[in-house]
Amino acid sequence: MLALAVVPANVQDRDTLLALDAGKENWPSLRLALLDGAFTAQRCQEWCNLHGMRHRVVEKRPDQKGFVVLERRWVVERTFD
Repeated sequence: MLALAVVPANVQDRDTLLALDAGKENWPSLRLALLDGAFTAQRCQEWCNLHGMRHRVVEKRPDQKGFVVLERRWVVERTFD
């Protein structure tokens, strides 16, 4: 993990991007952000553009039924062990 922002549960995920600015400054070579479905807002795209990063939002398919493991989601989940 290169950057981490701990915020209260009542803060929307997409509102935490500014807390990651310092982490991006420490890792200027980062070029791809894998984002949770909560990060689809325009400001998330703007943040990535500002930092010269491409981004990909990992979301479930619209026709998905039941539990399905989402691509790359395990990378985040394994940090909580």
